[in-house]
Amino acid sequence: MSTHAGAAGSDDELAYREFPQHDYASVRSAVLDAIASEGLVPSPPLDFAAMLARTAPAIGQPPPLQRGEILQFCSAKLAFALLAEDPAQLALCPLAFNLGQVAGQAQPFLSWRLPAATTPGRQQLRALYQRLLARVIEELP
Repeated sequence: MSTHAGAAGSDDELAYREFPQHDYASVRSAVLDAIASEGLVPSPPLDFAAMLARTAPAIGQPPPLQRGEILQFCSAKLAFALLAEDPAQLALCPLAFNLGQVAGQAQPFLSWRLPAATTPGRQQLRALYQRLLARVIEELP
């Protein structure tokens, strides 16, 4: 597994983790189990790869993902903390793991947005993602 983060803006990072030893379904199941282990309920997944496939002819390029879903979830307690700090932090909700598989590759990956740890709420958000990722890794053999 490899992990890296890149700058998404002055405040945010994009985090990324590959799972070369695991299949898409196993990683998906581990993510959903990790979310549930925190007492959180995921929203229905958004099939991002299907949208890319549907629009590929209009773009004139093949779809970059063979599989890809946005797995959204929310923590009401964390949302209240974030919004009490600054109502503009509504843009950080819902939380999401993006599960994908690049076209022509077998290994799935996760990506997610991490805001800068500039407030207690943002620090809690980052800690939640760390716990979730640790549970995903722990669950996969």
